[in-house]
Amino acid sequence: MPHYTPGATITQEVTATVAGQADVVVCGGGTAGCVAALAAARNGADVLLVEAGHCLGGMMTEGNAGLTKFVVHGAGPAEQAAIVRPLRDRPAEVQVVGGIPLEIVHRLLEMGAAVGTGGTAGCYVFTDSEAFKLLLYDMAVEAGVRLALHSPVCDVLAAGERLDGVVTQTKQGRRAYLGQYLVDATGDGDVAALAGVPFVLGVGPGDAVYQQGLAPLGQLQAMGAMFRIGGVDLGRYLNHLRRHPDQFVVQHFGLMSLEEVLRAHDSGEMAVFMGTTSSGRRFQVYNYPRPGIVVGCISAPGNRDGLTVEDRTASELDVLVQARDLVAQLRADLPGFEAAFVLDTPRAGVRETRHVQGEYALDVADIVASRQFPDTIGKGGHPVDISPRPREVEEAEARDGWYFDIPYRILVAAGRDNLLLAGRCTSATREAAGSLRPTAACMVMGQAAGTAAALLCGTGRAARDLDVDQLRQRLQEQGAVI
Repeated sequence: MPHYTPGATITQEVTATVAGQADVVVCGGGTAGCVAALAAARNGADVLLVEAGHCLGGMMTEGNAGLTKFVVHGAGPAEQAAIVRPLRDRPAEVQVVGGIPLEIVHRLLEMGAAVGTGGTAGCYVFTDSEAFKLLLYDMAVEAGVRLALHSPVCDVLAAGERLDGVVTQTKQGRRAYLGQYLVDATGDGDVAALAGVPFVLGVGPGDAVYQQGLAPLGQLQAMGAMFRIGGVDLGRYLNHLRRHPDQFVVQHFGLMSLEEVLRAHDSGEMAVFMGTTSSGRRFQVYNYPRPGIVVGCISAPGNRDGLTVEDRTASELDVLVQARDLVAQLRADLPGFEAAFVLDTPRAGVRETRHVQGEYALDVADIVASRQFPDTIGKGGHPVDISPRPREVEEAEARDGWYFDIPYRILVAAGRDNLLLAGRCTSATREAAGSLRPTAACMVMGQAAGTAAALLCGTGRAARDLDVDQLRQRLQEQGAVI
């Protein structure tokens, strides 16, 4: 038997079967990728969606993550309440996200499979994950999107500055898919990295947190999970909070007062808050569109790299233990949680890995100043969700009603003519990525990337040379907020 030294490099020659081709190949069927595929197909492209997992939606479905956020940001509970009020009858006054993301929410609400702020797409929308999986599948079928699940990308086929396609590693061996244009929506920027596109892992030298001495180079956001808890009488717990308001804590991004949380729960709307156990531990729970279920939120400790097997494994185990321990404490401590149990724990969610280099990198100044761009393809309203937080962020979030523009150039991979980016791997600094990686912004980028790819098909042009005015007009025609 040959002897292999741990850490040694082994070179093998492998073969791949060309399994299919399409105008547009979208890699990753998660938050950004499923919307990119729908957008490309609806704009006339033949689309193949390649996904490593068993379903569509990624963090939105199997990750139990809420959809956030569709409205401008309020500086405090009173300001946020003023934003929520128009949602019930004049939503366009405060919503900064439309198009396919808004259509998805409306369909989920009509199915009774979602709860939203003000009864619609506001700060948060939490969904029945199983119903959501089926909806995304139905929408893919309606649009004519072809699917290849259980197909993680492991290589690319390159010819000069263009990519001919991607290679996947499956139970059938290696399978190649060819496309005129590719969209990297893998979250970690796997296609871009395989294609040699430069990237920064975690904190880079241009990030404010590094320049202000708040974080070292390479630091990564903690991994975590949104897990479902069954057997909960949320109404009983909220009645407990009525009597013990000192145990209520305003959640930083939802910014709902106790009175608003109680009103929202009674109305069947989204209620966002934090509670406190007898030991003083703060915890987040979100209401769910099915009775007896809430969603909890936990983070794995340490500066772990979501690209390594060792760190991913450690985080998965930490998430399991933390979910068990938190629910045990809630069960022992709080009214309404006496029969609580862990319903499911998804795989640990990765907040940050590669920031892929594009034609432009969105930075914290762009976010906090609400900078306008001539190539804006959509907007976002989510605060900068990172830790530690640079001083610019603290100052900006004291302002009411702000949002930010998303330029097309951050979706265009540097040095590759036909590769577009969508989701959390897009070209941005660490701070800007803290506002771009939440679900609503990822869906906005997905719609823009998919639409751009469809418009480019048949032209042979590089993605950087797309007529952005044509893209913007098409997005507006299809309901996007530009």
